[in-house]
Order: sequence, then structure tokens, then C-alpha cells
Amino acid sequence: MICYEKDGVQMIVNENMVRVMESCGYKRVVEKTAPSSVQIPDLVQTIETNPSDADMGEPKTGQKQYQRSEIARMNTADLKELGKSLGLEVTEESTGKVLKEQILEKLGL
Repeated sequence: MICYEKDGVQMIVNENMVRVMESCGYKRVVEKTAPSSVQIPDLVQTIETNPSDADMGEPKTGQKQYQRSEIARMNTADLKELGKSLGLEVTEESTGKVLKEQILEKLGL
């Protein structure tokens, strides 16, 4: 583990993050590495298991929340299925481009 500092903010990172930290302008504060027993907490797991954030995931209606980029990468068959589940009028002639536009509009993205 290596300690870096920038603008008064200190960060302790793994050795494989050296290039990233230095390219972002952080300066090495301590040349000596931290003992291997020091562990960085898994923040992603902490956030996901935090009870106060429990209702921030999927909406209570049971529908998945989609991101714009996720919809943009979907194939036509998946778009048709999603369109039907959102109550859009989907036909065999519906194109991926049109479905994407309708879905994005429906979801407000």
C-alpha cells in the first residue's frame, strides 16, 4: 500500500495504482509501503448492503432501471421485449432505431 497526496487529500492505494495516481497529479507522500495487513474497505459492498440505501435500487414496481447506454446496446429482439413490457405498441416491422427512441422517451432518458 502506498500513500499519495493532492490538495491536502491523502489516499492509500495498492501498488498497481501508482501510474493512475501519478497521472492524476497525486504525489507520493511516504516512500515506505504500508504493511500487508492493512486492508482497504470494500466500499462497493458497504454501499450495497447499507440499509438506508436499500430503496435506491430497483423501483418498487419491480421493473429494472435502465441506463441510456444499456438501451443503446440492446439488439432488436430485446428492444421489442422491453417495449412490450413498457406498454409500447410493438409490431414485427418495428425497427431497433424507432424502438430505442420510444423506450428512451417512455423512460425519460
